[in-house]
Amino acid sequence: MAQILVRNLNEKTVKVLKKRAKSQGRSLQAEVKLILEEAANSEKVDMETARKSVNEVRKKLKGRKFSDSAKLIREDRDGCSPHMQNHYVVRTEHLNHKGNLFGGQLLQWVDECAYMAAKKDFPEHNLVTRAMSEVEFKKGITNGSILQINADQERVGNTSVTYKIEVLSYPPEERGGELVFETHVTFVAIDDFGEKAPLIR
Repeated sequence: MAQILVRNLNEKTVKVLKKRAKSQGRSLQAEVKLILEEAANSEKVDMETARKSVNEVRKKLKGRKFSDSAKLIREDRDGCSPHMQNHYVVRTEHLNHKGNLFGGQLLQWVDECAYMAAKKDFPEHNLVTRAMSEVEFKKGITNGSILQINADQERVGNTSVTYKIEVLSYPPEERGGELVFETHVTFVAIDDFGEKAPLIR
């Protein structure tokens, strides 16, 4: 049988191939051979047939009016205010030595809520916390308070997304909430090797 020697392969490509081969219970050589055979035997696209199919669909849809998908997505996102909202009850085990909510506990809840918002927006990605902006506790939070954490998407980059976080506290036996904490949390998408990956919007 014929043989092919491939030189100067990227290390990341080899790692991916090894991982794929292992998951399928095959050797690296068998996996590469299978990939090449499938690529060589795949059915070629007949452009003339494809054009005819497209024209048939256009004829069927002629005269119909469709909504702008980008507009619908924008309206859906803009209509979510806040984008993600969670509630937590402050209990005795969450208190510091002064009898107020431990700051570390609040930061954990903030990061958790922001992560859920990010994962909801970008479910295909592995997301990790990259940064949290200014951390300023505006007021002590007492035992029994109900916290409302709002996470709104603010910026989307090529590999990262940032959420604005607001925390409202509803003390026991009091009406109305009060802003006690706000910050920005940024997440970055990574691949299986821990490298930055582009976000799919």
